Amino acid sequence: LIAKKFTKVEDRLQAIKTEKEWQWIAALYPSVFMKDRQIIFMSMDKFLSLNSTIVEPSTMLYNSDLIDNAVIFIDEFDATKETVLKNIIQNGLRDRVDYVELFNAVYSVLHTHTFPAVLTTPSKKRQEGQYRDQLLQAVLDKTIDLADEIHDMFSLQYSHRTETITDDNANNFLFQDHQYHSILNGNKSYITTWANSKDKINSIRFSNERPESDSGSIQVMLGKLRGFISYFMGTVRILAINYQQCKAERRNPYEDEFTLEEAIRTVLSEFKLSGAYINYLTSQILISSHKYKGDIQSIDFDMSFYEKGFRYYAFEDDYAHDMQSKIMMFSFQLTPEKLLLRFCEKAKVLGISATATIPSAIGNYDIDYLREKLQDKFISATQEETYSLRKSFEASVSGYDKVKIHTQLIGCNEYNVVEWKNVVDHDEAAQYLYDRVEQSCAEDANNYNKERYLRIAVAFKKFLLNNNIRSFLCVLTKHPRKYDKVLNLDLLLEIFETIVRFYNTPFDVKRNVVQLDGEEYDIRKDEIIKRLGNGERLFVISVYQTIGAGQNLQYPAPADIKSELVKVNDRPGNGEKDFDAIYLDMPTNLLTQLSPNLLEDEFVRYLFHIEMLQETAEISVKDATAHIKKAFRTFTTRNVNKEFARNINDCMSVVLLSTRVIIQAVGRICRTNLKSRDIYVFADSRIADRIDFDICKNRMFNCEFVELINELSKIAKTRQLQGVEELQNEAQLTSIR
Repeated sequence: LIAKKFTKVEDRLQAIKTEKEWQWIAALYPSVFMKDRQIIFMSMDKFLSLNSTIVEPSTMLYNSDLIDNAVIFIDEFDATKETVLKNIIQNGLRDRVDYVELFNAVYSVLHTHTFPAVLTTPSKKRQEGQYRDQLLQAVLDKTIDLADEIHDMFSLQYSHRTETITDDNANNFLFQDHQYHSILNGNKSYITTWANSKDKINSIRFSNERPESDSGSIQVMLGKLRGFISYFMGTVRILAINYQQCKAERRNPYEDEFTLEEAIRTVLSEFKLSGAYINYLTSQILISSHKYKGDIQSIDFDMSFYEKGFRYYAFEDDYAHDMQSKIMMFSFQLTPEKLLLRFCEKAKVLGISATATIPSAIGNYDIDYLREKLQDKFISATQEETYSLRKSFEASVSGYDKVKIHTQLIGCNEYNVVEWKNVVDHDEAAQYLYDRVEQSCAEDANNYNKERYLRIAVAFKKFLLNNNIRSFLCVLTKHPRKYDKVLNLDLLLEIFETIVRFYNTPFDVKRNVVQLDGEEYDIRKDEIIKRLGNGERLFVISVYQTIGAGQNLQYPAPADIKSELVKVNDRPGNGEKDFDAIYLDMPTNLLTQLSPNLLEDEFVRYLFHIEMLQETAEISVKDATAHIKKAFRTFTTRNVNKEFARNINDCMSVVLLSTRVIIQAVGRICRTNLKSRDIYVFADSRIADRIDFDICKNRMFNCEFVELINELSKIAKTRQLQGVEELQNEAQLTSIR
C-alpha cells in the first residue's frame, strides 16, 4: 500500500516518520530505519537471511552497501561457523536444480525468442569504459554458439533414462563431476550415456569401463552443462549491469535506485524461466563471478575447498516421471570461510570469543586460511594488548582464594553390579538398579549407555548428599526422553528416586529434577532461574548443544544465602550468582554419525566436515573418498556399511572441537562475580582422552576450568606412563625373542 502511494524510498520513510496513518509500520517493523541507524543488533541467522526494510526490496547484507566500511562484531566467533554452515546447507538443498532441464529451457529461448533491443543497447558508461568494443549482441551470440555445441554433442533433444531400474539403483549419485568416480551400490565407477535414435532417448548405463569418448560420458556432459550455466550467468550479469546503468542514466529524480538484483531478475525474466530457476540463478550470480578487492588475496588460483566448495548429482527415477530420469545437481559452492572473507572485504570484522583462536577446522573457521587470504589485513592482538587483557582477567579472578573448587572425575574400571553398590551401599538396591539398566539396555554390547546411567547416578548422589549444592547443572550429550532406548527419562527418574529413598533424604525428584532443552527453551530457562532465585534446590539436565556459547544461566541470589556468598573481584555485581556445581559427560557425536536414520541435511554436513578435514591434511584423499562413498551408500540404502574408513573422531580438529565444547560448558557456571564458597566440578574421566592439553597452555581460563584440567592431566600422565611402560615391556620381550 505504501509503495503504491509513495514511489521513492525517502518519501515512504518520511511518511512513516511523520504521518499517523503509517507510523504503525515503524512500531511493527523497526528495520524500516536500518539505513538511518549506526548500530544494528541481530543474530547470525538473521545476518545471513534476506533482510527486508519493508520500504525497499529484500537484500542479503553481505551483498548490501549497508555493511560497506562498517564495523561488524561477531560474538562467540568460532561457534558461528556452525550457524553459517547450517544456513549454507539449507540454501543448497532448497536450490537443487535439474541442470539438463535448465539448459534446455535456456537453449529453447535462445532459439525462439526475439529479445527487446534495450537488452543489447550499451549504456553511456559502457561505451566509455574498457568494454566499449565488446558488443552485447556478440556476447549473446557466443552464448548461443556454446549452447548449440553442447546440445548437438550430447543429443539433448532426447530425455535421459537409466536402462535398468531396480529398488537398489533408484537413486545413484555422482560426486564432483570432474572426478572419475561415482557413488553407487556396487563397484561400478563410470556412468555412460548413448543416444538411442530409434527410441528417441539418451540411455544411461552404470559401468566398470571408462567411456570411449567424451560424448558418451555423463561426467563430461555434466561438466559441460555446468560450464555453460556458469557462462550463461556471466552473460546475464554483463547484460544486467549494462541495463542497470541504462536505468540510472535515464532515472527521474522521484524514482528509486534500480538495484543489481532487480536488473538480474529483469534479464532472467526475458528467458521465460520459472520463478524457481530465476531465484536460483539470481542468488548464484550474486555469490559467484566475484573477485576479492583491496588487499585480499585473489581467488584466481585458489583451488581450495573453501573457495570452490563441492557439488553432487542425484540420478532420480520415479513413477511421477517414468519416461525420464532426473539428474538433480546439489551445489554448495559457498563455504563459511568464503562468506567470512566477503564480509572482510566490505567491512572491518572483529571476532570475539574466549576460544576464537583454537585451530579446529571443524569447531572454528580455518584461521590459517583466513590469515593467508587476508594477509596484513588479518590482525591479532598485540603483545601489549594481550598483556592488558591478562591483567584485566587476573583482576577479575583475584578473589578466588576465598573459594574452594572441588573437582572429581567419575568413571568405572569395569561395569558391574559392584559399581552400582558404590552408588547405593546395599546389595539388594544395587542389584535392582543394575538389573533395571541391564533390562533397558539389552542391546548395549559395549556398556556405553549403561555406564552413562551410572555416571549420572553418581553425579546425582553427589548433589543429593551435599547441602552446599543448591543448583546443579548436569551436561549430557543427549536429552533423556520417554521411551528412549538409550537414555530413558523414566528410568533415570526411577534411579534418582531409588537413591533418594535409600539415603532417606527429602527431595522431590519429579518436581526438582528439570530439563533445559530446545522445546520452549526460553520459557523453561526463565522458570528455572526464577525457581532458583526463590531458593529452590534444582538438578538441571541439559546438553552441550543447548547450553553452548553465550547462554546466561546465572540467577538471582536467594535471600537466605546472600550473606554466605563470596565476591571474587571488585567489580559491581547485579545480585546474581552462578550454579554451585556442574557435571560434564564426555562430548560425543560432535560430528554427524552415519546411521540408518540419516537426514539429508546431516548427510551434507558430514560431506562438509570430510572436505574440511581433507583440506587441512588431517585425512588423506584416499580416506576422504572412502568416507564420502560410505556416506552416500548409507544415505541411499539406509544401511551403515561395515567397509573400512579411518576413524575421523581422532583427528586433531575433532579433539580441539571437544576441547572448545568443554571450555564453553564450564563457562556456563562462570558468568558472575558472586559465588558459593564451595564450587563443584564433576566430569566423566574419559574426557581426558578428548582434551588437547597443549592448546590449554598459556591461555586465560576460568579457575573452574583450570582445576578441571589439572585433574584431567593427572589421568593423562598416568596413561602416558602406562603406555611407555607397555612399549618398554614389549621391546624387552622382542629382544628376548
